[in-house]
Amino acid sequence: MQVVLLMRGICKGETTRELAAELQLNYKTVLTMRHRVQANAEIEQPNTALPDSHSETDEMFQNSGEKR
Repeated sequence: MQVVLLMRGICKGETTRELAAELQLNYKTVLTMRHRVQANAEIEQPNTALPDSHSETDEMFQNSGEKR
């Protein structure tokens, strides 16, 4: 279960400190795991450009910077 929560936190952009507290793990342990996940994700990135000239993104950041 901790692996799922760790991956969810990394994908959501939660801080290492928040994840360590939530998972009740040492900060350095979570930081090391986060670095491994990010390094593996970087290795798996394709080296070629997208085949089409236009790309779409989701609306995740449509309200970025707005104060609530």
